[in-house]
Amino acid sequence: MVNLLSGVGPGDQVIVPSLTYIASVSAITYVGATPVFFDSTSETWQVNPKDVLSKVTDKTRAIMVATPFYGLQRMYFVACNQFWIHKNHTCALRAFRVFLAEFDARYDLVLTGETFDYGFPNYFDQIKEWIRELKLEVMVRILGHIPKEHQIALMRDAVSVIQPTLFEGGQVGASYEAIGLGVPLIVSDIPYSKEIQDKEGVYFFRSGDVGDLASQMITVGQSKAGRPDVEALRNRPTRRRQMFGDFLSDRVEQIVDGASNYYA
Repeated sequence: MVNLLSGVGPGDQVIVPSLTYIASVSAITYVGATPVFFDSTSETWQVNPKDVLSKVTDKTRAIMVATPFYGLQRMYFVACNQFWIHKNHTCALRAFRVFLAEFDARYDLVLTGETFDYGFPNYFDQIKEWIRELKLEVMVRILGHIPKEHQIALMRDAVSVIQPTLFEGGQVGASYEAIGLGVPLIVSDIPYSKEIQDKEGVYFFRSGDVGDLASQMITVGQSKAGRPDVEALRNRPTRRRQMFGDFLSDRVEQIVDGASNYYA
């Protein structure tokens, strides 16, 4: 409909992202126009302005760009956790309020995950009440359970991933996904977190300490450091395997030396 109202028709070209849904292209071909695809940057998967400009010709009638993902138009932190009481959302919310006092409400806090806690059925209602008390209704975006690929996309573009959990029985996927994506991770200093070997871009805060979490959010918000490039991210698994190999080799050597001394 937009194409028709804009006068786009046969012989026209419409520049469109290569990373898009088929309906975007179908709307162009439906009116007889030709889609011309532009690429995204390898670092962010966002619009590559130079490539867009290189595709403009005298036949270009329109440039189609995507609407903000989930309506997010400001920079944001994201916490990808189920809404379970031990995930400690209250710490994240209160720290975010302190953070906003430093940055003049130019950020959002995005929360994803299943909203029902079987052990504490009223927990999600408590979270909504905390949001109202802290006057964060506009800045906190609760998305609930979303597709995994959407979660990854949100994490990739976030200022930081926040992991305020009070305890865990094992690895938390969002933490390691943030590291794999080269996205800063702010995580509570519980024992499982200290098992993270690759600490580049990882910021620890004292578990349950609102002020310390806010301080780390401010540090990340003020940081001018860029994200690792694609090649650096690809090399990380190789580096981790080397670290594990060195660790395993040292342990085997210790065992062998211990056995040799025992039988000497």
